[in-house]
Amino acid sequence: MLKRLSDTLSNLHIHASKAHVLAQRGSVQGQSLRTELNTIGGDLRRAHERAPGWRPALDAAKHLVVGGDPTKEQLIARDLRLTDETIGSISTLVRDLEETRLGIKGFRDQIGFFDASMMGFHLGAGEHIGVGVEEEVQVLSRVVSEFERALGRAKGSGREGREEVLEIDG
Repeated sequence: MLKRLSDTLSNLHIHASKAHVLAQRGSVQGQSLRTELNTIGGDLRRAHERAPGWRPALDAAKHLVVGGDPTKEQLIARDLRLTDETIGSISTLVRDLEETRLGIKGFRDQIGFFDASMMGFHLGAGEHIGVGVEEEVQVLSRVVSEFERALGRAKGSGREGREEVLEIDG
């Protein structure tokens, strides 16, 4: 059971790590897009400022009366807002994936430590002391119960539960 749990957590850690790398790449690309949109927006603003003083007022009045598509400046401003919101979401995703990845790794490592300590306990008892089957079942039952409680806390309370899971010392 511990081997299967450790393998599952290792696979989950691999997937979380891959997702983290992809999210970081998305963040870098978002930053590039923001820079490009800011450059285009600046060029449009400078061109707008060079126009005669009456031109912006005429364009605004025409747009108000006739309607039509948004101006290039309005489209760029909207795209910049969307890009900023997306970059913020991706940044949160990157941070949360890193926390999740570290939590999974810590939990997996604790299971490995526990497994090793159980093996040492079992080998240390040897044939001289003779750990009985009933005693082994009781120890494993307590361990499984603690894992269930820790997982329940992690699922139910978010970050606090993850910290508690990491504090289990087998």
